[in-house]
Amino acid sequence: MLRESFITDKKKNVKEKKVVTQNVDFSVGEEVLVKTMNQNGKILKIMPNNRIQVQTGILKLVVSTDDIVKIQKKKQTNSKTSPH
Repeated sequence: MLRESFITDKKKNVKEKKVVTQNVDFSVGEEVLVKTMNQNGKILKIMPNNRIQVQTGILKLVVSTDDIVKIQKKKQTNSKTSPH
């Protein structure tokens, strides 16, 4: 009796996750941010089922496309000061 009420309460509290798909096209060689590791990486291989192989430092990871974000590189300006 108690167990059944516990199970029904648990079922009521379960919320469905909303699935958000990204419409971002990734390509090999792009710089990305791996959100779960908070590390920048480079795409090595695009695999089926929304999986991508990324290298962050010496680690090679296979992550979901939901776990990575494209990085926009900032343009470097040559702000060299002239010698006095």
